[in-house]
Amino acid sequence: MMCKAVLVSLFWFMIATMAAPTLLEANTLLQNGEEAQALNRYFKSLKTDDHCNDGQVACLGSQTLAKCQGAAWTITLSKCSGSQNCYALPSVSSSGTRITCSSEKSAEGLFAATGAVGGIFGHPAHGSMDVVNQESLQHSSNELITPSLINQAFAPSLVIQGDSIGYIAQDLQLL
Repeated sequence: MMCKAVLVSLFWFMIATMAAPTLLEANTLLQNGEEAQALNRYFKSLKTDDHCNDGQVACLGSQTLAKCQGAAWTITLSKCSGSQNCYALPSVSSSGTRITCSSEKSAEGLFAATGAVGGIFGHPAHGSMDVVNQESLQHSSNELITPSLINQAFAPSLVIQGDSIGYIAQDLQLL
């Protein structure tokens, strides 16, 4: 009986250790926050008829996660619930951003936790990266390019948490 209790305790310890979040350095969190702010500024002006490359993922309007298919934005991914909006959010467990639905209050809190100034949209002068015209960079066909940041592009990974669907953008090298 005692052996069973020890094994159960060991099992739960291993599960907790594997599930423990990885802590990021403050400068990585800040960079993630500033990158997400730049994406959110870009999303504010993104239109359904804007050029895109297959595989790109973006917020189209305030409540829609859209994907580029055949050089056109399609609403195939998800619509946010009435109380949520689509945002690029800073990842707190790895380098990069995620595109997902969130309440404004939760998003603001997440940006504040990264140290990024200016909330969800930030201020262009505060970031170390400037948004550039996406046509000025070369991309592979499966990159997330919404927008392209100097020397960086993003590739989407689908994330499903509960009934929320989102994408995590991971840094990639440009071709």
